[in-house]
Order: sequence, then C-alpha cells, then structure tokens
Amino acid sequence: MNVGHGLQYGGYDRYIIPMNIHDSKEVGTDCNMAEYIRKQDRYYTSVMNRYLLLDMPGHDIDPTGIKAARNTDHVFHSDSKVYDYGNLPTDQYPH
Repeated sequence: MNVGHGLQYGGYDRYIIPMNIHDSKEVGTDCNMAEYIRKQDRYYTSVMNRYLLLDMPGHDIDPTGIKAARNTDHVFHSDSKVYDYGNLPTDQYPH
C-alpha cells in the first residue's frame, strides 16, 4: 500500500515488468526476435518494443539500429530527470 510508481527511490524492482509474447504464427519467430534484441545484461527494455513491433508484420530492420538502441537505456525518473538504467538513484544512493 502507498508504494507505487511515484516512489522516488524505490530501487530497480520498480522498473521490472514482465513481458509476455504470444507468437500467433506458432513458429517462434516473434520470440526469437525478442531474444535477439535483448540487451547484453539480459534485460529487455521498452525501447526495444518498437523493433519487435516493426518485425512482427515483416518490416526489414537495420541491425545497426538495434545495436545502438541496445546500448542505450534511458529512464525518465520520478524526480523529472533522465538516467541511464544502470545509474538509477536508489534509496541507498540518491542523486
């Protein structure tokens, strides 16, 4: 109770949201693409949704664009500042 998205220094758990993909073609292509665009730290960021959604109907996507986006993971934080996900302020280390 009283612990929502407005909690300023709630830590990384506040940003972990499950992602479920139903591959309607039943051949695994959507799931394979999601795994391909996952970051090296194994997290899947919301920025990657655009590439997944473009891939689903069959658009060609430049792999260099995916690679560049994979290396950037900005979060608009509740203190109205933008942080890299790896540098989010937490209750232990507020910025």
